[in-house]
Amino acid sequence: IRHFRHIFHIFRFIRTKNLIVRKHTTVVCEAPCKSPCLISLGRDGDHLTKAFLEHYKNLGFKSFIFLDNNSKEECVSHLIDEASALDCDISIYRCNLSYKHFKHSMKNFLVALIPVGTWTFCADSDEFLVLPNGLRDVTQVIDYLEEKEFDTVQYHLLDMFSDKPLHTLTDETEWSLSDLEHHYPYFDISTLRSVQIKESACLKHRGGVRLKHFGVIPLLTKSTFFKKTCETNLRSSHSFLASFTSRPRKVADFTLFAQHFKFNSRYADGLEQAVREKSYYNNSSE
Repeated sequence: IRHFRHIFHIFRFIRTKNLIVRKHTTVVCEAPCKSPCLISLGRDGDHLTKAFLEHYKNLGFKSFIFLDNNSKEECVSHLIDEASALDCDISIYRCNLSYKHFKHSMKNFLVALIPVGTWTFCADSDEFLVLPNGLRDVTQVIDYLEEKEFDTVQYHLLDMFSDKPLHTLTDETEWSLSDLEHHYPYFDISTLRSVQIKESACLKHRGGVRLKHFGVIPLLTKSTFFKKTCETNLRSSHSFLASFTSRPRKVADFTLFAQHFKFNSRYADGLEQAVREKSYYNNSSE
């Protein structure tokens, strides 16, 4: 009984915050949502916009839904221009609430926009999904997932970096994914910490290059490649919260990975801003 009460209070809290986000979100532009769909919550990510849109359109994503959180005005204009140049069906919303207090609810706002049954990938602007060898279209992956009746895919972030100091990196605004891969070709998995939660489950990874050099242990595994069900709420940026009405998610028998171009030309400035604003977990202490 205590467990059920706890779940009830969590959902009431989440729904209250979700409602606040809906009331404080405005529409920039809208387009019909088609499957597969990409959703993204971001701020000042215009330097990766071109590569990001181009990559996911080439993978076969048909709709793009963005929620902008306190970006400079030119960032949204740049996103619209790049989407138009690539002929992407794009919807953009704006919410200026605190990222620290409402980040998960802002992502839940995006999830709520998606029709039930839509395959969706939730990614930050520096995360570039990699398909299995020999596959070029995400619908080939989705066909397998549908055949096996899976509705969730786990994927792991692979932190990519350059051999140059952060303050010397070149602006990436005009780059493609191949340019990113050329300038940020390195990764380090020597300090991964892996754990298997259940006997049949896939491994989850922590650490990596950020553990080796900064002493922090970020979770590198996400479950936000999913099929929308009747009630889908994110518990965090990485996983979902089960409810009384939703059945347990059926996680695929394989995992994917995403190249994570976190250490880009704006990383140092973004880090300084996060520390100054205390916008991340535990006042950005990590």
